[in-house]
Amino acid sequence: MCASSSPELTWLKVFCFGFFLVLRGAAGQSVASPSCPCLDQPLVAAALAPFSKDGGYEYQTYRYPGDYGVSCATHDRLLPPFCANAEGAVRSDAPTWCHDEWCWIDDNDCTLPLKYRSAYFPSSGLHFSYQTCGSTNGSWQRWFNESAADLRPIDELATVVENYIFSIRNTIEGTLADIDGGGVCSVTSCSCPTCSQIMGSAWGSQSLDLTATVFKDGSGSAVSQQSRCMSNVASSVFLRIAGSEYDSTSRLGYLYGGFQTDGAYVQWPRMDCSELTFDPRYRPWYASASTGPKNVVIVVDRSGSMSQQNRMWLARLAVKSVIDTLTWKDNAALIAFNDRVGGFTSAGNGLIPMTGDNKASMKSYADGLVAIGGTDFRLPLDRAMQILSTAGTEGGCINAVLFMTDGEAPFSDADFSDIKQRASAKGAAIFSYAFGSGAASYVPRRLACENQGVFHQVADGGDLSNAMSSYYTYFAAGTGYRGARWILYSDAVTGTDLLAACTPTYDPREAGSELSSLVGVMCVDVNVIVSLDVLRLRSDYSAFISRVEADTVQCTPLFQGLSGSLKESALEKVRQRLASAGASSCEGFLDDTDDDGGGAGDAISAAVAIPIVVVVTLGGMGWFYRRHRRRKQNQVCHMMNAPVHQPHPPIQPAAQQYGAPGVIVMQQPPLQPAPVHQQPMVVTTFQPQPQTPPQPQLIVQMGEPQAQIPSPIQNYAADTSARPPAY
Repeated sequence: MCASSSPELTWLKVFCFGFFLVLRGAAGQSVASPSCPCLDQPLVAAALAPFSKDGGYEYQTYRYPGDYGVSCATHDRLLPPFCANAEGAVRSDAPTWCHDEWCWIDDNDCTLPLKYRSAYFPSSGLHFSYQTCGSTNGSWQRWFNESAADLRPIDELATVVENYIFSIRNTIEGTLADIDGGGVCSVTSCSCPTCSQIMGSAWGSQSLDLTATVFKDGSGSAVSQQSRCMSNVASSVFLRIAGSEYDSTSRLGYLYGGFQTDGAYVQWPRMDCSELTFDPRYRPWYASASTGPKNVVIVVDRSGSMSQQNRMWLARLAVKSVIDTLTWKDNAALIAFNDRVGGFTSAGNGLIPMTGDNKASMKSYADGLVAIGGTDFRLPLDRAMQILSTAGTEGGCINAVLFMTDGEAPFSDADFSDIKQRASAKGAAIFSYAFGSGAASYVPRRLACENQGVFHQVADGGDLSNAMSSYYTYFAAGTGYRGARWILYSDAVTGTDLLAACTPTYDPREAGSELSSLVGVMCVDVNVIVSLDVLRLRSDYSAFISRVEADTVQCTPLFQGLSGSLKESALEKVRQRLASAGASSCEGFLDDTDDDGGGAGDAISAAVAIPIVVVVTLGGMGWFYRRHRRRKQNQVCHMMNAPVHQPHPPIQPAAQQYGAPGVIVMQQPPLQPAPVHQQPMVVTTFQPQPQTPPQPQLIVQMGEPQAQIPSPIQNYAADTSARPPAY
């Protein structure tokens, strides 16, 4: 019965898989290896004395028996929070390590290579080992290797990995109320005196410590104790996963996560992140997990006024930062306008799949933009709405138009009405950002308020990054998606293909309300269990990838079940949450501007796709420039940047349309590149130089795309030679 492969019996296979784990946990105990003996009861009791309570030990608010970790046993199988509920019943989504035997060991009396520091009791000095108890074979060897006695289809491997990230999420959410109750949490510092190279391993020249995790504080002067305590909770699960699954240094993989409040970051294995100056909230894996698939149209102003105060320069950087948030399942187009319109689109003014090559080409196009000419908002917004109208819901959960301008152009009531009607037809929400004390605010604010969005006024020197991160908060609050999304990328040092499953984490105290509060995003590389090279040799690899793709492209309607005043009330709560980032209320603002009583919001809850229009005025983006100029490329903690394998063939870059905007000043590369999803953004900066005006024939009127390229979508199914092995 359990061997059935019928699609109708998928639930039965999952049940049988879980039942097998329970049976396995009931097996007899093993004896520790002589080369790594378990600690005796008195030594364990002495080490855990600070945590002793009522004859056992306490971790967070959970109690553990006095013989916890003494001798080889499945100590965690019936214990909360990871493996069982408060009543002691085994969780249906319990991670596989719940059924593995382990014990406490003395690091100085153990010659086995795979041992880990205790994250439950960090000050105890204890280490634990699965390997000494014979639990040396991870999930791959047990159930998915072709020599396994109980061979299972590898699409179920996705369930194993997703259960891991769900266990991290559930544990963080389960302890959040206690974390906020006060207290100070100690964390592993960014400096890593215990790090070293592992000779002959898959890690190459990277210096690391496989027995521990690392934590990086977020932005701002105040240390977030909430993020520190949540990182300790995440670390405890990271080390359990690594201890159970990572059985060979011949492969590399990472466990990591970021936190929404301040951009703090936690990772296994430990690496030196002393020079790290990045924010995980702006990385593709974070954006992907918290927002889902996206169709994005970027509209950037290149009129003459954009030459003032380095606005064009800052606009280029802003465009590229947006592109950096996109992944393989996203599509995008770039429009440049003054009093006319051109851009970087596919044939027929369509969207382009955001493969690594296509993202690089789009960035190159942005680098070639110069400021000249007048300004007309009507033409680019009309073009954006045209592209938006052709984007099907299957292409993304979110259809976004990012409209970037310095805000100096007329826009009549008829124009507002036209945009509102077309946005409502597609369920569009408009976000607007006015930067600088002198930036005009009426047009962007009205666009946002009339189209179920959020308007931000950010003063000169304000926190632009915090305002931008509200993009994720908005959609996370409106959808509350709790599934897994996958991203494929390349390790920066070794070039190894890595595949990660990620899931968002929310504040459970707001469960059942119309909004969700994003706490962070947690990720697990499947490579911790098995390398992708091994996976690709399996005949059922395509089934695994189909499962990964299906989980990743799932969409959840925004503010589902809400309409009218209830939806507007929910939106106002989102705006209030974002007030610290410069968000403004729309309450009362539309009284003098909206006479038709209509609302674009009614279309939002009815549509699966969630279109967005983001309007950004660039009156004072100097902070953005200064922040990115300060970023360094050092060997730092693990941070995803871009997928290595793409679902579509690459697109040839558009021809350079204007003269070079200035002398290109590239930051010096690190002597040893960092892992790519910890690596600070590589920012190409331009020293202001006299700009060469474009040739008149290169300024294209409405309806004549500047840089069209063949659509990759229409030829993808037939072009198997260009299809990468992973997707």
